[in-house]
Amino acid sequence: MTTANPYLALADALGALGATLRHHRDLGFTELPLEGSYLLSPEEALCAQEQALAGCRRCRLCEGRTTIVFGSGNPRADFVCIGEGPGADEDAQGLPFVGRAGQLLTKMLASVDLAREETYICNTVKCRPPGNRNPEPDELAACAPFLAAQLAVIQPKVILSLGSVATQALLGTKEPIGKLRGRIHAYGSAVLIPTFHPAFLLRNPGPEYRRMAWEDLKLAKREYGSRRASGSWPHCAGPRASAWWWRCARAWTRASSPCSASPIPRRSWYRPSSTSSAGSPRRASRPSARHSPRCCLRRCSTPPRPGQGAAPRLGTTLARSRPPAPLASRRTSVRRCWSERVGRNRYSSGSRRRRAARS
Repeated sequence: MTTANPYLALADALGALGATLRHHRDLGFTELPLEGSYLLSPEEALCAQEQALAGCRRCRLCEGRTTIVFGSGNPRADFVCIGEGPGADEDAQGLPFVGRAGQLLTKMLASVDLAREETYICNTVKCRPPGNRNPEPDELAACAPFLAAQLAVIQPKVILSLGSVATQALLGTKEPIGKLRGRIHAYGSAVLIPTFHPAFLLRNPGPEYRRMAWEDLKLAKREYGSRRASGSWPHCAGPRASAWWWRCARAWTRASSPCSASPIPRRSWYRPSSTSSAGSPRRASRPSARHSPRCCLRRCSTPPRPGQGAAPRLGTTLARSRPPAPLASRRTSVRRCWSERVGRNRYSSGSRRRRAARS
């Protein structure tokens, strides 16, 4: 009977501890909020954090709370939703997003094939603000170490921030949600995608806000699928490069992104129109040449166009798979080549002799 090597087990434990410490460093924290919980499983670590938070009295929110709403979901989730704070229903049950806003959030996640049980949901503050007001800066600062400890244990790949309060607290900015949404923000080793709070969508039932929230969800789903498939960024690294790569890939193959791999489910909270004003179905437009994906010649590969078979090998140039340049670009290139030929002939020896003969 063979026994496991204790040195290998110690090396694995130290490697996991080093990864957690690096994640803390990326988040900007130099002091560990909770000690001794790094050798525990994510379930045990989150349970220990919730027990340590039971008697918290760091801010004024503890005076009117019924219970602390710590968080719920999969402790090993790669997708985390962070809201503003618990409401009346959440304060009564001790679980986040269980009221009308929580029901809408469940529908929003289901519209991009994300089950609520697969994600982890929490808030920036753990106690209900009186009258459902926005949390004060000192209240957000009091709960910030607990939220950082949660994210350090879960180590998500994609964070969906709900509302302006949660987004501004996580990014440390004062910009409104209208300017922050629709983009990908780096947050440590993860990416953060802001969108509107479900309660805001309930108060403003117009189609415009729901359309923008639907675009944010599709962006989050694409990032979630790409990071789960590769385990990290593509080699042309960065959140913006990854989002640009996926937009181009989806435009080329029409089915390369995780969102379009299966038919889009019926959405009860938002149903975009699929026909134009004339009543005819919209045709997918061909991407222009300046938006065509380029290969970084290392690890990235560009998806094939429809009808061209499998993707080429990694590290190969993709001249044939690029779409043809538009007519205006071809005219410009022809005009440029002709001007270069004229310029070369102007200073050639034959042209000099002809000019000398004419003079």
